[in-house]
Amino acid sequence: VIVFEALVLICSGFHHSNVRLPVKLEQWLSRVLITPSIHWVHHHEIQRDTDSNYGTIFSFWDRLFVSRSNNQRTAEMPIGLENYSDKTFAQLLLQPFKGV
Repeated sequence: VIVFEALVLICSGFHHSNVRLPVKLEQWLSRVLITPSIHWVHHHEIQRDTDSNYGTIFSFWDRLFVSRSNNQRTAEMPIGLENYSDKTFAQLLLQPFKGV
């Protein structure tokens, strides 16, 4: 469990790092590992992308369970939650306590 958690921590730091890898390296690594570009799409403002790319270490899980988004990362891709971009920080904090 400790080894797994250490790997998750290292990989999470890597794919949240916003590092832009060379295209060939990205293509090669993304066949096995979750890369920053793959994970960035998970944070895309569009709900169907937010509901994809769940992998933590290995990218093949998302392909196996058909949860990988086909969208590619772009520089202008907004991150966040669909329909919540106009909310203030305080409104977002109170959101879980409001009825659906």
